[in-house]
Amino acid sequence: MAWGTKRALLYALSVCLSPFLSEAATEPVALQLKWKHQFQFAGYYMALEKGFYRDAGFDVNIREARINASTIGELVNGNAN
Repeated sequence: MAWGTKRALLYALSVCLSPFLSEAATEPVALQLKWKHQFQFAGYYMALEKGFYRDAGFDVNIREARINASTIGELVNGNAN
């Protein structure tokens, strides 16, 4: 088999498998906000929508603060990152 054919096959295989490899390598992360969803957190949401976290290998879940929960406590207890 010629080198060009081998290279084309390897490229096709990598394109077909890349979605599965990227999803398998993602690490779940819970992003705990200090407040309710507000404009000041727009950068986090844009990064999520643009896929920047996914490209870096993270599966991010953005959570707003709850009324009776401490954001520091959520972090210390391991419920957020």
